Amino acid sequence: MRYTREIAGMRAAEAAARPRPGAAEAREAPGPFLTAIVPVWAKGLELLDELLLCLAAQSDEDFEVLLLERGLPPEIKTELEAMLGDSPPQLGARVRGCEASGELAAALNAGFARARGRYAAVLDAGDLLMDHWVESFKKAAEKRPGSILHAYAAAQDWRRRAARGAVAAVGAIEDWDCEPFFMPRALALGEGPGAGFAFPLAARAACGLRFDEAAGEGAALDYLLRLASVTGVAEAGEITVLHRRWQGPNTAAPEAAEERESAARRAQKRMNCLPILLPPGSAGALAECYRDARAYRDLLAERRRRGGDAPPKAALYYGAGGGFSAQKLLRAENAESWPRFEYCYELPGAVRRLRFDPAEKGELALRGFVMTMVSRTGEEFTVPDAELQTSGHRVEDYICFLRDDPQITCSVPPGFAAARALVRGQYAPAPPARIRRRLWEKLEAPPRQGFWRRLRQRVNGQTNRR
Repeated sequence: MRYTREIAGMRAAEAAARPRPGAAEAREAPGPFLTAIVPVWAKGLELLDELLLCLAAQSDEDFEVLLLERGLPPEIKTELEAMLGDSPPQLGARVRGCEASGELAAALNAGFARARGRYAAVLDAGDLLMDHWVESFKKAAEKRPGSILHAYAAAQDWRRRAARGAVAAVGAIEDWDCEPFFMPRALALGEGPGAGFAFPLAARAACGLRFDEAAGEGAALDYLLRLASVTGVAEAGEITVLHRRWQGPNTAAPEAAEERESAARRAQKRMNCLPILLPPGSAGALAECYRDARAYRDLLAERRRRGGDAPPKAALYYGAGGGFSAQKLLRAENAESWPRFEYCYELPGAVRRLRFDPAEKGELALRGFVMTMVSRTGEEFTVPDAELQTSGHRVEDYICFLRDDPQITCSVPPGFAAARALVRGQYAPAPPARIRRRLWEKLEAPPRQGFWRRLRQRVNGQTNRR
């Protein structure tokens, strides 16, 4: 009931809260167009310098930066002050600090209350911004004043090195949040809003809308969904953010992913109690989602009928330079929950080649596949995508296998004494519609029913084109 009353109050105040096109500038509250809110903590300080450089290079300087200092010890505060002192002069005058305590939702409430801009965006210290980040938001705001602003974001896998502050990219840049905002998709994926979203602060002033501190990790997603149902979302339609996804043993544990999923389910439960107004075009998108879900259900039923494994049986073969055999086969327990997978294989002796079989049968796809080798001294080597040989077809970050006995092979770098192999990714028995369309186009096959079966018939007996 509390959320129902809150939404009702927001809708009643929407007309007053949303600026009208052509309204006199004198009626707008003084202050910059955008407040960039950056939560700062000790372990992420080494990445803040790069973010500040991105902000200093913005083509539109109508913004301020608000640093939420969350429990920083004195020595870290001194380091932060020195970093700000070295920042470009045109940026330093627009940076403010703010003490914040409690969980992230409480800190964001404090930051939004102190923001002077007409819009506020929440940044992670690891984000990289393009020079038109602010400019893109402002153009979207001119089209639909008072709405949430949404710009696209790409993503790339990164890894922290042993030395403090040393980071490196370990994967190619790929699409991440590069589609217009669609509430059902946001509910299904459970991803909180990143640097590609800017929130109108008029909604907070008119209705007292706040981040729900009881929502835990899902507070940002909950805030986005509640506000989007009232103000709508204005699309910028261009990529302005590179989101860095951190890989390796020092990143978030599987428990963190489970907490995000649990938070997303709580947000879904809240929104399920409210009426939702969707923008034009949503009917077709919902129908496509239903068709994909039905195709996924039918595919799993077909696999069960023909004895397919769900989840599949994965195996790793190793060799010293020759071929692979059943005598050199390793199996491991999946450390993740279906459809994600993460296998850790202990390698015996000298190994020069590896072959990962994700399943025994074809007609499936893998997403975000990564193979990492760990030496006996603890050194890590992530195999570049270009060095992974596969019997499947690559489409974006998917590898689609049509035939049985799918394989991915790679070589161990010369002089690298591999002791373990870490393999992770996600099974995708039913890839999304855009991946299916691109695979149809790649194989020059018409889009029709029976996706996997007809693709398999087309390439049966032919050379597998990649």
